Amino acid sequence: MGDDDPPLEPDDDPTAAVHADVDELARWSAEARIEEAVRARRRVRNLVDQHDGDVTVGTVLAGLAEQGGPVRVSTRHGHVLDGRVTALGRDHVVVTDRRQGRVFVPFASVAAVRDRAPAESGARPAADGVTPALSSLVGVLADLAAEQTRVRVVLASDDIRGRLTAVGSEVLVLEVTTLGRERVHVAVSAVDHLIVTP
Repeated sequence: MGDDDPPLEPDDDPTAAVHADVDELARWSAEARIEEAVRARRRVRNLVDQHDGDVTVGTVLAGLAEQGGPVRVSTRHGHVLDGRVTALGRDHVVVTDRRQGRVFVPFASVAAVRDRAPAESGARPAADGVTPALSSLVGVLADLAAEQTRVRVVLASDDIRGRLTAVGSEVLVLEVTTLGRERVHVAVSAVDHLIVTP
């Protein structure tokens, strides 16, 4: 630019076009980052939704069993068990309760499960020997009946204590000795939970 050249008008400034292009590129880049963040949030939300759709009582309890921490299991009839998951079957969980000992709970009776370990505790040790099994509640109770195990069967409106003497696919048979000996037949589907007693 010599002395005789007229001054550049703002529209004639070659750097103005570059600055405009840079501004446009920055705006486009910011919009692209926002759109990608929105897509990423949607992908995460979809994965969470898919995972939540696959969650069962059994998978929740299996996860808590792996963590080995304390749990609280509330049953649909209002009973609360505080302890650790010590065994899992295909249709039941065994919670070793602080006060009651070994408690068998059908998955159908589980109303809520709480992880009682403090969130800030970080990694917890894995529970010893808790692996999901293919055994059914009826199968496990049949083994207890073979040993004539003393149990307490908790129903919605009753509590029956006695010796477990037989188990069928739909019925438990207990020998109760409160006022003499009598046999009590209990529908397996009516069991809220069953406690092994001393």
